[in-house]
Amino acid sequence: MPAPKDFLLGMKKPRLYVALYALEGALRENTSSGAQDYYWAFIVAPKKGPKEQQCIRYRIKKSEAWEKLNPGKVEFERVEWDHDRCLVPLGRHDDIVARVLIAKIEEPEAVEEHIQLAWPEQTMHVKNSGSARTSKDWVQRVLEGLGSPSLGLGGERYLVLGKLADWGKIESCCTSFAMKVVVERASLETVPTFDMLKNQEVFQ
Repeated sequence: MPAPKDFLLGMKKPRLYVALYALEGALRENTSSGAQDYYWAFIVAPKKGPKEQQCIRYRIKKSEAWEKLNPGKVEFERVEWDHDRCLVPLGRHDDIVARVLIAKIEEPEAVEEHIQLAWPEQTMHVKNSGSARTSKDWVQRVLEGLGSPSLGLGGERYLVLGKLADWGKIESCCTSFAMKVVVERASLETVPTFDMLKNQEVFQ
């Protein structure tokens, strides 16, 4: 369900997670043939709470239609993106595979605004060559701006405190941890979680 506008303001000590979901409702059966594909999103959740605790998930949703330009030569994909902001439980939901804690949120409203404005392009045309933008590209775009200080009336301030300086490390941590979860067939009752701030897996 959609998250109320002021929901984030009432959240105690919010934390920022990168969440990875299975594509098309299920993971690939063969976990040894290379990197998995995931749907990437953000979850903002309180520092502590029961598995029923409501959190906010931010993601982009894609609708697409195929168009042929220069028929017989090049095929393009017309992609339209919409931002989605909804409530999800802290515990297992949908097809979530794993989540990784990357930061403490200092300025909740500013972070939310940044997430929703980080990717202004709503429509694009890309070749059918594997180079299409994805939810992971959007997550990277968001994180590139969150780690830098912004200027306010009180001088410089950080929107978040955490491990946002190196996208390569975040991407590697998320994908390797998710692969570990898939290979080990982790319990379906809890959401496997890794804390990058403490560099350790969290056992609930």
